[in-house]
Amino acid sequence: MAKASEIQDLDCGASASEGLLKVLLTRGDEVVKFGTLALENGENADVIHDLRVSIRRLRSALRDFSEFMNKKALKPIRRKLKLLAYMLGAVRDRDVVCDALEKLKHKTEEESLIQGIDKLITEQMEIRAQAFDFFLQNFKPQLKELQSVFPEIIIASTGRIGFSFGHLGKIVITENLEAFLRSSTSLYNPFDVESLHELRIAGKRLRYSIETFSICDQQEVAENVASKIAEMQSALGELHDADVWIQGLKNRLADERIDKKLGLWLMSEFVKKRTQSYREAIRLWSNWIESNFLENLKEYVETFSRYE
Repeated sequence: MAKASEIQDLDCGASASEGLLKVLLTRGDEVVKFGTLALENGENADVIHDLRVSIRRLRSALRDFSEFMNKKALKPIRRKLKLLAYMLGAVRDRDVVCDALEKLKHKTEEESLIQGIDKLITEQMEIRAQAFDFFLQNFKPQLKELQSVFPEIIIASTGRIGFSFGHLGKIVITENLEAFLRSSTSLYNPFDVESLHELRIAGKRLRYSIETFSICDQQEVAENVASKIAEMQSALGELHDADVWIQGLKNRLADERIDKKLGLWLMSEFVKKRTQSYREAIRLWSNWIESNFLENLKEYVETFSRYE
């Protein structure tokens, strides 16, 4: 996954308006850069993933900053980015499932299972091609708009904010941390699929905000914190993927759209994968408790008080 571009000349002691403008324009440029690569090489799963992440970063920043901007002016572009993310997700999801099926194929020597998996991979690649074509039709005009209109909208939507960018960091990170902590109780219910997915999203938003403001204070600490949250996010992401696959197999088996032997074998493997991912998330959470990670994170956020 490509790293986020560094925000040039970001001054945490300067106006929040100036800082958020630099962040949003840089994140917009990232979408344009990775979007251009996707138009040229959309068959590459890594290119699609990088574009999807760049859109996530931009959407997350817009969400964090929207309270301090002209929400009405931002609404159309936020809606378009959400739609692009949804369409791109349909492509990326096929890449993920094909990768998972390829790995599972090497866990069996039974020819009937291997042939069945190959058939599923072919089916998923056909769906991917259709999803990518649909995405391209919608993305090409949006890419031109991002290059020309997006900067104008962002500049016009940004008024003067009466405090520093560093203080904005404290507000944003605190809100995202509180949202993450509220969702964290879902870890105690391993079968609450929706809430665990919401926790994953909350973790992603928290990590992105910490990365955005990492330059403001103790950058090494911020990077370490972000990496630990990324580990949790990864475990929850794999858990969510397994949940999606399990539900899909359940529907296929019920509708007799898959050979029962193959479907049950895959179900068993994905349930095993889900259990491993959940146990990893619990292990990380336990380590966080033992190491006072969350208390240390709260203390880190308090260091931003010097910008008030």
